Amino acid sequence: QTVLLEIEGDEKDLDWFTKEICAIALPNGYCGRPKRLGDCDIPGDIGCYLCPHFRTSKTFLAVHKEQLAEIDKVLDKARRYNWQLPIKKNEPIKQNLTLIISKLEADNNE
Repeated sequence: QTVLLEIEGDEKDLDWFTKEICAIALPNGYCGRPKRLGDCDIPGDIGCYLCPHFRTSKTFLAVHKEQLAEIDKVLDKARRYNWQLPIKKNEPIKQNLTLIISKLEADNNE
């Protein structure tokens, strides 16, 4: 889902946001995980593509495309050698990355 993020707003809203949301900057977007859920246990930024709290924008489109190319390389090699675990773990990431890229490219908003 594409959501427009408004930076401007009431100071109370910004205060709530900084106290309640992790808002960690990532190389491919941002973490929007609520602090009440505790620390994230997803390793590395690539796993974020499977997380419902992951947020991104067109700013990161080149990073997404690079990561998709890397995932494709991993999947090609895994398929060539019939390595099922890398296929199982990387196929959902590829699907989400492909969806994110297509949505960002189709979206007219920044």
